[in-house]
Amino acid sequence: MNRKTAFRLLLSVFLNAGTQLSAQDSPPPLSADEGAELRSKFAARGLPTSLQELDDWYRRVPEGKNAADWFEEASMRLVHAQGERQRQLPVVGRKDVLEIGDALDDETARLARAFLNENRTALKYAREGAVFEESRYPIDLKLGYEVPLPHLAPLRDLARTLYLESLVLTHDGHTEGAVDSVRVMYAIARSLESEPVLASQTVRIAIESMTTSMFSKNLSARPFSPAELDEVSRLSKSDVGLNSCYRAFVADALTATFQPQGLEGSHHQVGDAGFLATYL
Repeated sequence: MNRKTAFRLLLSVFLNAGTQLSAQDSPPPLSADEGAELRSKFAARGLPTSLQELDDWYRRVPEGKNAADWFEEASMRLVHAQGERQRQLPVVGRKDVLEIGDALDDETARLARAFLNENRTALKYAREGAVFEESRYPIDLKLGYEVPLPHLAPLRDLARTLYLESLVLTHDGHTEGAVDSVRVMYAIARSLESEPVLASQTVRIAIESMTTSMFSKNLSARPFSPAELDEVSRLSKSDVGLNSCYRAFVADALTATFQPQGLEGSHHQVGDAGFLATYL
């Protein structure tokens, strides 16, 4: 389902339109009356009705307890695979990612260790941030569809580096460390849960999916203890995913009442291939 269809579905729920929709439908621009009616429905449910209220809805976190601060610091310190490393390394480079049942070869593991060693400071900050439950990234939702989202692509790259780390640790027999990489990857995804932006929820889901895929490859390469498997199972369970998407749909619909033409030209169109290529 693309962003336009999701928006129209949400709009039909709140306005009781009951319209049959197809994946090809595009919502018409909202009239002033339709926008006012939608905001009235939101107000009756205790939802934000202005861009200022929307920005406040993305709750601020006390200084020193914001996981986003650590993850942004980690992202800034991240060393990216460049030049020959692009060809030599999977996940962070262009080398084919392992399939389930394949083992990381010794030479690739050696090159990956050197790359990870250069990223030890970034990974240290990521682990420090993973202990916090709450986060808010420094974005201004009052800007509507024009809000910059510079943190999303770096978070994806940070998660990919942890993915590579987990593969290497599994190859080396350090399964406890591999599970810790999983823990931090899920924490990065969790840091986006309260951000009411469809793009952010797309990236959150992508990181969670990446983590699940990665661990299935680890399992095929080496046995993990029952306690380690229980820990990964616990980490993978989340009861907030649907609520996070709901908040993002609400925010998107509200923004459309102030910027209806943004539905056609916004860089937030999830259905646009160029947009997805930017963040996934």
